[in-house]
Amino acid sequence: MLRSRLLYTAALALFLTPTNLTLAQAEESETRLGPYYGRISPFYGQISPFEGDIDPFWGRISPFEDGSVEPFWGRISPFEGDIESFWGRISPFEGGEVEPFWGRISPFWGRISPFMGDLQANWGRISPFDDTNPDDHQALLEQIQYLIDESRAFWEDQILAQTGQSFEEAFLNDLLKEFGIDLDDPSSLDGMTAAERAAFQFAWYDGLMSFSGQDHVDHWMETANWSPALTQMQGMGADTVIGLIDFALTKDEDLLDNVFYFDGDRDPAEGHGGAVASLLVADHDGDGLMGIAPHAQVAMYNPFDADGTASWDSVAAGIYAVTRAGASVVNLSLGVSGSLFDQEWADLYRRPEIVNVIDSTIFIHAAGNDGVVQSNDLEWALEHDPNLILVGSVGPSGQISAFSNTPGDACFLNKNGQKCESYLRDRFIVAPGEWILVTDGQGGVTRASGTSFAAPMVTGAIALLHDRWTWLTQYPEETVNIIFETADDLGAPGVDDVYGHGLLNIAASQSPLDFNLLYQLGEDKHGRATKNYLTGFNSNHYGQYLGAEENYITVLEDVGATYRDFLIPLDELLNDTGVTVNGATEQLQSYVTESLTASGQSGTTTKGKKVKDKKKVNLLGTTLSMAAFPLSDTQPFRDDRLPFASEFELQSESGLTVAFGNGVGAMSLTGDAGQNATRFQRQTGGVNPVLGLASGGAFSRVDVPILEATKISVGLSEHDYQEEFVDPITGEILAVNPNFDSFNATATHLAVHHSVSSDFELSLGYTRLNEANSALGVQSALADGFSVGTKTDAVSLDATWQLAPKISLSGSYTVGQTRANSSTDALTLGRDGIQTEAFEVAANLSEVWFEQDEMRVALVQPMRITDGAFMTNGYEIVDRTTGQLDLVSRSISIDQTQRLALETTWSAPLSETISVAGFLRLEETYGVNTEPAQHMAGASLKVQF
Repeated sequence: MLRSRLLYTAALALFLTPTNLTLAQAEESETRLGPYYGRISPFYGQISPFEGDIDPFWGRISPFEDGSVEPFWGRISPFEGDIESFWGRISPFEGGEVEPFWGRISPFWGRISPFMGDLQANWGRISPFDDTNPDDHQALLEQIQYLIDESRAFWEDQILAQTGQSFEEAFLNDLLKEFGIDLDDPSSLDGMTAAERAAFQFAWYDGLMSFSGQDHVDHWMETANWSPALTQMQGMGADTVIGLIDFALTKDEDLLDNVFYFDGDRDPAEGHGGAVASLLVADHDGDGLMGIAPHAQVAMYNPFDADGTASWDSVAAGIYAVTRAGASVVNLSLGVSGSLFDQEWADLYRRPEIVNVIDSTIFIHAAGNDGVVQSNDLEWALEHDPNLILVGSVGPSGQISAFSNTPGDACFLNKNGQKCESYLRDRFIVAPGEWILVTDGQGGVTRASGTSFAAPMVTGAIALLHDRWTWLTQYPEETVNIIFETADDLGAPGVDDVYGHGLLNIAASQSPLDFNLLYQLGEDKHGRATKNYLTGFNSNHYGQYLGAEENYITVLEDVGATYRDFLIPLDELLNDTGVTVNGATEQLQSYVTESLTASGQSGTTTKGKKVKDKKKVNLLGTTLSMAAFPLSDTQPFRDDRLPFASEFELQSESGLTVAFGNGVGAMSLTGDAGQNATRFQRQTGGVNPVLGLASGGAFSRVDVPILEATKISVGLSEHDYQEEFVDPITGEILAVNPNFDSFNATATHLAVHHSVSSDFELSLGYTRLNEANSALGVQSALADGFSVGTKTDAVSLDATWQLAPKISLSGSYTVGQTRANSSTDALTLGRDGIQTEAFEVAANLSEVWFEQDEMRVALVQPMRITDGAFMTNGYEIVDRTTGQLDLVSRSISIDQTQRLALETTWSAPLSETISVAGFLRLEETYGVNTEPAQHMAGASLKVQF
């Protein structure tokens, strides 16, 4: 049988609440309160779900469109990125036993979604029926038959497996009968209102979804910016007690499991209490609805008597009871017809038993469903001002619902009744309240409208806040302000008379109010607490060298008299120096420009070794040589700098050599300034990447021969770098990531070079690298992260062997240890620092296929972490009930993934003016893969004129 029962009777004005006061009731001394929902059709008035820009289920915001799913979400994309929210690591079905359903039905809804809108439009165009154009009527029936055929084809097997009945028996026949549709009689469609037509289409959607075995996605989730993954990450509401003043629940075990306290009348009436509760605590179990805080406990009190109304005494008794039971937030989807907020609420909040709980409780009031603007001011003047949130209703488009009461410019007056202390709009917010999917109290679902169903969405958001930050239960004012400050502004800018603070944004309420005000709380060298504000976040996630994506650091934000903590992924707080904006694309450009420009630039010595051509000048018995090289990718060309790298070398007859220049420090200090810079970069190369970190700026080198076959080389190199780009409009040079200071490093390099024979040479080198504000090129967004820098000691062994006139072999191996200069920084290195290694083994060949071609084949391991850890020093929450902070030092392991690359370059001159070159690099990753392997290939054709 169809489990989805929809309310579809058109609403009449006199049915805006189920308990409109009769004249006799209005004359009674005590005003009675009624629930804020009643016989409001979910398709009341102007609320047509298939008109205009809304199209909530069909068309642009189809919940089942294509493989990426993205149901409704847009702004928060809960099915993308790091969260993998619905169906990844954080399965909303608690363990992942239930296979995600949405992907399977994508093809079906992809076909049906736009069709439903066309059906609604065509249906409206030809209704009411007459005999003027029978072809139109027949076309409409054909459209409905198409909907039936498509649905049967997709759902029939699943329905049969679940029910043992056919598609017609279990679904179609009952639905057509409920709406009085006879497929053989077009006149049976005559007179159906827009609301009834919309109800039919909703019934189609909800009815089929009841056979899916999965929880239902509903339009309000996007409007309120909520996803089940968000709820799971925030704790499911497990440490929160919600107070619910409403009708009793039916025998809905899903909801009853959450109710640990109940008092008052046992009558569930028309299921209003269950409908409200389902939005709050319905389980994420693959069976129907999903509540915002499904693990929250509920303290419930039914103040309504047999006639469905409540007295102020019973409401006061209910508030007192649920707060005594531990509720930190109380949902009140009831009130007095005719106003947003009645004067008698002020009298209730003066009662002694209520005054005692005001300072520790938040009260969520539904605004009411009369469609009125509050016209009367309230004599407030309360010694203890309750923390109120008044909640109106909007539809999926964000427009205020026609039935929703609004605050206007009504005031809360002071004790003399003359001064406006504050406006009702200052405590007003809106949330989805039109045709909301709720429990029908009979094991199925239905749709209902009213501010009654907008209010629990705000209550649920607060339950998540009080679960994640339990100590906020003692700060109700701060909690309320979080809800208001994170609302999406609607209507007139700022707080206005219609929307108040605007539209509830649940995801924003669970996020930092201002990322620029986040800080890590630490201690200075005198033991005093200090706030280390974040300088920003790294938007460049490519090539993070110190793999930290699985690690987090605690940061805080101030909220009134308290604070909240957030776990920020550590890789968001690190900036990897020298990694270009476009990642692999620019790395490829680097290889093409550096690895493939060798053709035509080499000469041959008497030993057959390849060397770069240099311009030489004899000067007073010495030889002065000069050479220019293309800039590396970490030294982009700027108007205020030389457009090339250079080396000047002065050599005496005794072999004493002095060299200096810019841009090729690592290459020059290791013996050949013409080598490719990519071989020294820690992301890609295996030749002394420690020295490579200080290569790019000025350098100097002195070579001193001590024996006939041995010389000592001493050199200095520096690098000051900030990734920049040129604004195409203004021409201004701007930093790619201005939140990070420029990277600065200097290195001293000492090496001994020894020629074992005329064809074999060994070099042993020692490098001391000093970084001013980073660790192996990685900077921190924390103001006190690596604040006084790090130092690295590295030893390298290099060898070259001229195996034959046309074949040479080379190898390089480097090990290093990096230590922080301070152990008390907010982000630093562990006591033993970081150990690294890198190597390269290469073969260089000439005349492989052509007379003057050159080829190089190399196996490369870029710099790899072999051991070590980060250390964070900062205050963290050590008691989530009280919010107590304490200084915590935490060790964070660093990824030790190994990457190996096989790369080949080949170049050949085709003529005096034309040369060609090719490049191939294949990578493989071993261990915990923190970044995808990069496979690159390129080719160049050079024509000289």
